[in-house]
Amino acid sequence: MKIKNEKLMKGDHIQVLRELLGLGVVDLYWFAGTGIMNSTWKLTGEERERPILDPSLSILVRFLSRYPELSFMPKFPNFFETFEKITQIYPTLFQNKKSKEKTSVRRFAPLFGKNSWSSPQWEAGESPSPVVLRLFYLVTKAIENEGIEGLKKYLAVVEEEAQGRGIDNNDILLSSGVWKTQTFRDKVNEMYGDSRQEGSNQQNKDGSDNNLMKGADIQALRELLGLGVVDIYWLAGTGSTNNSWKLTGEESERPILDPSLGILVRFLAKFPELSYMPRFPDFFETFEKIARIYPGLFQNKKSKEKTSVRRFAPLFGKNSWSSSQWEAGESPSAVVSRLFYLVMKAIEQEGEEGLKKYLAVVEEEAQTRGIKDMDSLLSSGVWRTKSFQAQVKIEYGEPIKRNAEKTD
Repeated sequence: MKIKNEKLMKGDHIQVLRELLGLGVVDLYWFAGTGIMNSTWKLTGEERERPILDPSLSILVRFLSRYPELSFMPKFPNFFETFEKITQIYPTLFQNKKSKEKTSVRRFAPLFGKNSWSSPQWEAGESPSPVVLRLFYLVTKAIENEGIEGLKKYLAVVEEEAQGRGIDNNDILLSSGVWKTQTFRDKVNEMYGDSRQEGSNQQNKDGSDNNLMKGADIQALRELLGLGVVDIYWLAGTGSTNNSWKLTGEESERPILDPSLGILVRFLAKFPELSYMPRFPDFFETFEKIARIYPGLFQNKKSKEKTSVRRFAPLFGKNSWSSSQWEAGESPSAVVSRLFYLVMKAIEQEGEEGLKKYLAVVEEEAQTRGIKDMDSLLSSGVWRTKSFQAQVKIEYGEPIKRNAEKTD
């Protein structure tokens, strides 16, 4: 099997898709279903030319490159959209009472856990952090749903977060424009011990932080929303497990240092219905939807079974035995859940034609991996991932190891 051809999806194609959809790094890795930036594919350098090993991910990249309008990525509003939305219904919020300026843009950033000087930076075109963009979404959604009452709910959560950090109210916060993050960090380290040192004391000495958000609250939010690990880290705007907070263990009781994340967790815990996490359909919904409009797809011609569930998983880059595991209640991988979303969306919009578009992409992916056609794939139920991986190593060599230790 000769695999060095332009039809294979590679890291370079993921980078192109990222640019097409306008995704940041945190969003891209969640989008690809990995979440942690330690993947077998790379966006830049020589490694970007290596084929993507996972057929599920290749199908996703191939399909969305062709039909980006079906993307499951929510749109996060920018600084200007959010600022305008708030000032339209609460114009005096950004008025500095002492200077009597009509509008002080510096009072905007503290509402999102950042100090006042971030406002002119965003106004000048600098991108806010992923967690701030998520807060822009939440306050905008709250206003769209309930107008001024929705904004008041958001402001109440901001004030609650500020009070937990020793700031009396929103007026003091907006007037000073400072969250005192370093002072707060020092206090946490004093009370809990430095998290970077082994054996640090995790117990609060006086119980005064009961109103602070902690890693355990993020875990509770994860359970409330029914999210996997990849999704909860993206929801929190990090995309990585390398954070100052932890979901479990003693470290989960440490307060969250970032006030932006504290506001986000606090707000979503109270108003989970405003979550920006797309809902990914499960195995049963997807199987039923496809079987309803194309019942012959899952029929094994040789055995003449009415329906063979084993022919389902290969449509999503997995071998046939995964079908039975999903049917028994095992959760599909994050990238497979994303493919469930895409095929369902295609069917909702175009019915059988939408499904055919998806199937054409799957067949194209199979053919680039040496599988004759769709019928051959579904009949065998095997993607030959190991033999493909071995062939990649022969033709492209071993992957370049980052930060490998030098040997004599």
